[in-house]
Amino acid sequence: MRSAGEPRWLRPPAAVEPADGTDGPAGHGSPADPLTRPPHERDDRVTDWSAWSREAVALMQRRNQTWQARFELTNEPFRWDLPSATMHFRRNNDRIVASLCLVGTTSESEGTFMWAWANDSIPAAAIKGLDVVRQFGEANDLPLLTERQFRASRPEALEVLAIAGRILDAEGVFVAPDGDVTCFFALKSFHVEPSDPAG
Repeated sequence: MRSAGEPRWLRPPAAVEPADGTDGPAGHGSPADPLTRPPHERDDRVTDWSAWSREAVALMQRRNQTWQARFELTNEPFRWDLPSATMHFRRNNDRIVASLCLVGTTSESEGTFMWAWANDSIPAAAIKGLDVVRQFGEANDLPLLTERQFRASRPEALEVLAIAGRILDAEGVFVAPDGDVTCFFALKSFHVEPSDPAG
């Protein structure tokens, strides 16, 4: 239980923070987004991936605002559990629980982003569904979604998180620093549970 170089095909949007441990939505977009369908179900349009990325960031921002408003979350204590693939936000009389997918991590000292599917120490439950993002990258010839690790700082990692969130149709995204490493999560299936006496 844990608590609290420019990409080659994406331009980081200026001053964008899709979410972090204190900022952030819910709301659910349409899973029928034509740009997240398998290639054989799409037409042969030429995609502006920079615009697609900016749309992903805006979408995740809206969804973060929605879930935080819905559950009245601001700076509540949180913790995550990778084996059970859950994120917990503690309120006064109950807690909000969401299913999580660890998208990836950054190392400040190394200046890199690593996809969670490339990290053998991550439990399978915590990356369930993440293969869809890699498959999307392979189908659309987007190396940033298929390379195990690449040079990146927080802005690039936030953008990649928003892209993964859009592909996964996440209800929101969440960023949790933990020393040198920062974890980037996609969240969905928010619900209320009774308070856990153990915290």
